[in-house]
Amino acid sequence: MSKKENNKELEFLENYKVIAVIILGTVFLTYLYSKTGLQFTISTASDMGAIGDFFGGLLNPIFALIGLFALLATIKIQSKALKISSEELVNSRKELKLTRGELEKSAIAQQEQSQSIKLQNFENTFFKMIDVYNSIVFDLSLDKFEDAPQYNGLYNISFLNKKIDLKKNEDVKEKETIKKLVTILRAYKKVETKEYKLIYDKFHQNYEDKIGHYFGFIYQVLIFIKDAEENNKVEDAKKYAHLFRSLFSKYELALLSYHCLGSIGSKKFKGLVEHFEFFEHLPINILTHELILMYNKNVFGKNEKWNNKIKKLAQ
Repeated sequence: MSKKENNKELEFLENYKVIAVIILGTVFLTYLYSKTGLQFTISTASDMGAIGDFFGGLLNPIFALIGLFALLATIKIQSKALKISSEELVNSRKELKLTRGELEKSAIAQQEQSQSIKLQNFENTFFKMIDVYNSIVFDLSLDKFEDAPQYNGLYNISFLNKKIDLKKNEDVKEKETIKKLVTILRAYKKVETKEYKLIYDKFHQNYEDKIGHYFGFIYQVLIFIKDAEENNKVEDAKKYAHLFRSLFSKYELALLSYHCLGSIGSKKFKGLVEHFEFFEHLPINILTHELILMYNKNVFGKNEKWNNKIKKLAQ
């Protein structure tokens, strides 16, 4: 109940008192006038008693009626106050509910904003890393072999105390460097009888100055994506890993698949490429049966050709 309404109710009760006084005065004057006209004197005690009896009999019902009205008015005031209190309680609950809802919305908005900032920071760094990767590839180069006699259209080359044959022997740059390295590794593997890991380790040691930084940075990019995934900075980490993979030529994927089976790559690098299904689009003829079985099948993703080949090898 408002303060204004409450004052009105109190004024209403005060009016009852005024009315009672007016009625009492009117009755009293009427009685005097009926008895004495305009002259009034009390000569005996019996006159006083008669007057008292008259007013007592007349005013008692009037006061009782006024008291009843006052009681009813009080009940009415209390009922209104109770009703208003109930309404205020309901409104308070609604306001509390709205406040909670607003707080929840605010918390969600802050969380979304925080997530958006995390994603923005991640993407800014990710695309800068891609720029660095492209610059690393751009700086790759490999000189031709010296003292490489040619027989039957092939260059006979001494490599790690072995003789290997190459169709081409020329200076190369950028992605052609990776292609030539893959060709050299395959040719070396044909003439070397040791197990694959030892073959690749010797190859990597020979060309570490060319590809060490290259592979090291690829590893850092994948670690960066994996860390973002684990810390809920991105919802679909594989999307970014696959976007990064799209920059790779088939020869880059091939050399990476060989690298991850060497002593260095098999420690942590191999698990990353398997997690991100990095060789899903690797040409089916790149890996020998032996090397295929060294990988978890997840590395080939949902590629049906690879999955069918793995099933046949498992039979």
